[in-house]
Formats: sequence, C-alpha cells, structure tokens
Amino acid sequence: MGEDKGLMNLGGQPMIAYVLEVLKPLSQRMIIVSNHADYKQFGLPVYQDEHSDKGPLAGIYTGLLHSDHHHNIVVSCDTPFLSGNLLKHITSLAGGFDVSIPRHIGGTEQLMGVYTKACLPTFKQCIESNRLKIKEANELMNYQEILIDSSLPFYDPKIFMNINSQQDFQKALIA
Repeated sequence: MGEDKGLMNLGGQPMIAYVLEVLKPLSQRMIIVSNHADYKQFGLPVYQDEHSDKGPLAGIYTGLLHSDHHHNIVVSCDTPFLSGNLLKHITSLAGGFDVSIPRHIGGTEQLMGVYTKACLPTFKQCIESNRLKIKEANELMNYQEILIDSSLPFYDPKIFMNINSQQDFQKALIA
C-alpha cells in the first residue's frame, strides 16, 4: 500500500480508530503491536515485534507475550467494518480452545479471533523455524473455526473486509 494501513484516513479518521472503537467496550486493556511510533497517539501501549520481518504471526506472538490475560481478542488494524457482536460471539464459544477464529463463505479470518497464551510456545517454534503461515501454526494447536453466516443476526459480509490494496481502500470509502 506504500504506507501504514492502520493510519490511513478513512472517512475522517485512521482505520485503526474504527477497530479500537469496537474493542473498547469488550476489553479492559488494549495494546497495539506495531513498529511505527505514530500509534502512540492513541494512548495505548505500543510494542514492537519481538521478531522483525516475520509477518503477522510474529505480531500475534508479540501481543500475547505482552498481554496480562490468558484469552485475548486479536484483530488486525485494517478491518474498519469489524463488529463487536461478531467478537462477542467468537468469545462466547472460545472456552476450551487455544485459538478460535471465524469462518465464512469467503474463507477464514486468521487475524480476527481469540488467541490464548497457550499459543506462545508453538508460535515461537514456528517463527524460529521460519514457518510463518498463521493457519498452519494454528492447526498445530487446539483450534476451532466458528461458522459465521446469514443465520446470525449480526451477519454482514462487510465485517470481514480488510484493506490490502488501493482498490480495497477505494471500496471501503464508498461502503
């Protein structure tokens, strides 16, 4: 994208502001994992990746390492249409699992779910051996995919939109 996605202005505010707004009523403590100091403007602790250049798996690992809680809601900064009801639903079904993520008609969302600290040893091992695909790491643990479809009252396919290109960003501006 040429710039940090979470700080891109969408509808008058940075994309991450939408995510933080959804998370605020769901969490007593939020942290941000980023290598960009500009995220300090949101008044939350910002941690740099423990393992540089190892992608989102290292970001989740870093967040879990610095979390005070066993169960953690993990979301990426580029999901401006995220739903609090979706996260509540996933959280309500997460007991007994190391990882709980949504599955929908478009696939799974590995960067939107509940991760526990039990993931730390597996993620560390995967990072150190350069096996960086989140889904592959998740499948090594007690992992579940929770079906999210139109039978649920909060369902809207837009909640899974993440911004990975200028084209996605343009779609989000009109969504």
